[in-house]
Amino acid sequence: MDRQPLFNEHPQPQHIAGTQEAASGLFELLAEQSTPEECGRIFQDYMCVVFGFSSG
Repeated sequence: MDRQPLFNEHPQPQHIAGTQEAASGLFELLAEQSTPEECGRIFQDYMCVVFGFSSG
């Protein structure tokens, strides 16, 4: 059985129509960050606030 590559092994740019316009503040904040870890923390915080997801 062939192993399918994982997304993180070969990431591809994604575009979901209207997302950047609907969350422009988030994208501006992400663009100001200098590391992927900082972006990840901000994105996780955003998901928790907007969608009620738990970070734990």
